[in-house]
Amino acid sequence: FSDSSAFSHALNKRLSETCQRVETITPDVLHANDLSHYLDAFYAGLDQSFDGRAHFIFNWPLLVTSHHVAELREIYEAFLALVDWLLAKENIRPTVTLLVESQAELLLSQSVFVGLVRTVMSTHPQLHIKMVQLETGTVDAVESLLPYLAVHNEREIRIDDNQVYVKRLNPISVPESSSVVFSSDVQYVITGGLGGIGMKLCDFLVRSGARNITLLSRREPSGSVLQQITAWLEQGVGIETVSVDVSNYASLCHVFTPYKESNKRCSIFHTAGTLQDKSLEEQTWDDFTAVAEAKVSGAFNLHRITEEMNLSIEHFVLFSSIASELGNIGQANYAAVNAYLDQLAHYRHAN
Repeated sequence: FSDSSAFSHALNKRLSETCQRVETITPDVLHANDLSHYLDAFYAGLDQSFDGRAHFIFNWPLLVTSHHVAELREIYEAFLALVDWLLAKENIRPTVTLLVESQAELLLSQSVFVGLVRTVMSTHPQLHIKMVQLETGTVDAVESLLPYLAVHNEREIRIDDNQVYVKRLNPISVPESSSVVFSSDVQYVITGGLGGIGMKLCDFLVRSGARNITLLSRREPSGSVLQQITAWLEQGVGIETVSVDVSNYASLCHVFTPYKESNKRCSIFHTAGTLQDKSLEEQTWDDFTAVAEAKVSGAFNLHRITEEMNLSIEHFVLFSSIASELGNIGQANYAAVNAYLDQLAHYRHAN
């Protein structure tokens, strides 16, 4: 699963030197052919003397550099179509290697596929799928990659500065927690503020000293949520609710413009999110976008606003999920979008 980049040309050339046959599938080929029919024809055309195992190298994620959710569609659907085809062919078990880049600014959008492939691996361990994170998708990375295409006992490999890392779960020492005190001079902004997590967080902030809180949500407060907000107001806490879609950049800018003009310090907590759980085979693009709009687009918009408005930021907190690491069964879309949040946090630390 290649493209016209120098990296792909170099990889194809090196593989041709050692493999019986190298077949290239480019995105424009997929436009004209149904993937399952293409792969059926590929296997039907194999010489009878072929006694090896096919190896699918899926490097289309290297093409992804945009943060717009819609532009992930073609590659997202192609990878799921490949998985569907593999599941339907119980007698065919090729190795599948998915390639992404480990450089933070590039992996931001590619990280969606990191979460996705982890769900595939946990849901269908019988498939021979692994993921390799390259330092960069340039010609120089080809020689570093080649030895690890043949490694079958590791599901995740990272090649960085000529060092090779594998994923392990290790115990860490967690420092004892100390009491947190929030400032009455800071504006605390919570996306998904009227949801369950948002309200719990708001209560924690109030109890810890926060006195100016903005709750962002696509809906208006009602019922028990409105009652709780009223109770906080009666305690002298400044609670503002704003109806806004965080995936809409222009609308979100209007929320933060007053803080920029007043040079007020802000703390941002991104708790917005929704679930659309389905089995991997039932997942559609609409299921992905339903979860991704708030999580991915919302997070990137918040990140972009803090940079472009040059806001004075006290905290920038992204509420992710362990699903991004474990690849929860039935939550391929949720794992994918939370992997994006993880990488965005790494990116902000690095920069």
